[in-house]
Amino acid sequence: ALGLLVFLPMIGAKALNTVGLAFASLLFGLFAVVYHLHPHQSSLLFSCLCLLIFTLQIGPNVATFLLPVVAFPEEVRSTFHGLSAAAAKLGAMTGALLFPIVNERYGVPAVMAAQAVVCAAGALLSHCAVREVDIAGENEDSDDEPLFGFQH
Repeated sequence: ALGLLVFLPMIGAKALNTVGLAFASLLFGLFAVVYHLHPHQSSLLFSCLCLLIFTLQIGPNVATFLLPVVAFPEEVRSTFHGLSAAAAKLGAMTGALLFPIVNERYGVPAVMAAQAVVCAAGALLSHCAVREVDIAGENEDSDDEPLFGFQH
C-alpha cells in the first residue's frame, strides 16, 4: 500500500476504483468458472482468492475512502462522506443477507457470478458517474463547472 501512495497521484482515484472493480469482476468470474469445473482444485481456488483479495484491497478499498474526501465540496464533505459510508454499509448488509440464500439455492459459482456482475456494474458506474479529481481536490474536467451539482 505504501507504493500506492507514490503512484496514486499519477493513477487517480477514479481509475483506481474503476480498474480495480473491473479486474475484481474478472477474478470473481474466473473463480466461479474454476469452482464449477474443478471444485477440488484447492490450490487454484486459493490462488484466485488471493489475487481477488489483493485486487480489492489495493483498488476499490482505497478508492472507497479516498473518493468521497476529494470529490465533495468542503461545505458538504462530512455529510456526503457519511451518506457514502451509510450506503456502503447497506450494500454490505444486503450482500451478507443474500449470500446464504443464493449459496443454498444455486451454490458458490452463482454467488461468485453475482459478485462479478455487481463489480462490473460498479466499474461501469464509477467510469460514467464519477469525475476524475486530483488528490488536491481540484476538478480536472473543467475549470468552473460545479462538481456533483455544487459550487465550490
